Amino acid sequence: LWFIPDKLVMRGYTAKTITRPPLGRLIPSGTCTIDQRNENSIDPLLGDETDQTCGRLGNPDLKPYQAQDNNLSLEWYPNRDTMFSVAFSKLNVKVGGPIGVTRNNYKVFAGTGAVDPETGASLENTEFSVPTWDNGPGFQRNGVEFTSKTAFTFLPWLLRYTGADFNYSKLKSSDNVANVDPLTGEGQPQPGESAYFSNLSLWYDDGRLMARIAVQGVAS
Repeated sequence: LWFIPDKLVMRGYTAKTITRPPLGRLIPSGTCTIDQRNENSIDPLLGDETDQTCGRLGNPDLKPYQAQDNNLSLEWYPNRDTMFSVAFSKLNVKVGGPIGVTRNNYKVFAGTGAVDPETGASLENTEFSVPTWDNGPGFQRNGVEFTSKTAFTFLPWLLRYTGADFNYSKLKSSDNVANVDPLTGEGQPQPGESAYFSNLSLWYDDGRLMARIAVQGVAS
């Protein structure tokens, strides 16, 4: 939507994203080990009988990652060499992507009739500690980004072929209830999310030679 033709424009879009889980995280196969040393021993952390162990098993009940992404930007072009913009984004994750979890006291062979091939004893009531995958929790992420680009065509000599680009983004998500600080009990930020990032680049382009120097910054 152009408020002022060729000068001031607003752009917006909305998108629904669906991403299927990787196949390897869906297939419920793997190796489980029965160690007789664990029988009748007490797990010091859980306070009950030590589980037998399994390698990580896939979870066929995983759902696709689902999110709604909305963006709105306002862009200003004061002249043919310069632009400024501010953009707002809102990401609503309804079903999170796969995250690693461990199920304790899990009866892997319940209802299967499986028996220990060495002793013939039933395995249906044997409890295992099973690493697997679950869908991560939903969350909302809000962001704002400032961008500016300009070409220094008003400068003399070769400097008229130079320019600069700059952008700064700030992100904030709802707390990750699946990742709790063990000391405070508070939810932590989403994994892999930085609070901000910035980019600054100086460039030269005369149609034959192009060069760029860039500096990037990102929060922990």
